[in-house]
Amino acid sequence: MRIVCWIAGWLVLAACGGESPPEKGSPPDLRPYADLGGDFVLVDQQGKAFALEGLRGRAALLFFGYTYCPDFCPSTLSRLGRVHELVGADSLATIFVSVDTERDTPEVLWQYLDYFPIETIGLTGSREAVDGVVELYGAEYAIEEQDQEGRYLINHSTDIYLLDAEGRVRFLFDYDYGPEDMAEIIVALRQGQGGEELRRGADDALLVARDLGSYGCGTWRQGQPHDYNFWNVGNPRPATQAGEAKKAQQPDYEYGLKGRKP
Repeated sequence: MRIVCWIAGWLVLAACGGESPPEKGSPPDLRPYADLGGDFVLVDQQGKAFALEGLRGRAALLFFGYTYCPDFCPSTLSRLGRVHELVGADSLATIFVSVDTERDTPEVLWQYLDYFPIETIGLTGSREAVDGVVELYGAEYAIEEQDQEGRYLINHSTDIYLLDAEGRVRFLFDYDYGPEDMAEIIVALRQGQGGEELRRGADDALLVARDLGSYGCGTWRQGQPHDYNFWNVGNPRPATQAGEAKKAQQPDYEYGLKGRKP
């Protein structure tokens, strides 16, 4: 699946393959993936080596992005801030893997993430090292051409991966998930739902079906910069009375740029 985003006049193309929220009353499929995810080592915002296996015993939310992302990444961090409030930050880690290895140095990551009120592990590394992690998690990214002033955007996957205490991928959250829905899934994982039976992403009918379509997203012109709408390009939703495809709005999450410095 691909998401096409028009943000601040830029055309952004991002990959998406997350799972839609289960219908109320139906338990989420939390079986661990056998062919998605795995341990890795990158460099954190302190300039120190970070190994995923060092988080054993804690669940984690992992996503890919970059600090110059115009909107999706800060909105995601703000959404996860609310998730932390609901489930407790002590038992849940947040991992931000930058795909912008040129600009996102450890110092840049530290300055950026310090604006958000949640503790986040920011990771960078060599292009080869980051590409290895991207491949492990079935993510995608593409660097756009630079403009005349040397600026560029990066198209990147927007899924959020839920990892269990053993570092295994248990669920993929897409843009349909609000903080409350995400918290319910995380609590279900804590309660032991999903068991130990392995599943394969290639055999997941929902993920395969989603990959057959392409999705578009764009900011609401009359709204705030972090108000999104989404529509399925390959399989349009039923038309409204005005003759336009129905659009699902991304909930408006406050950035919460309070910082954590005294």
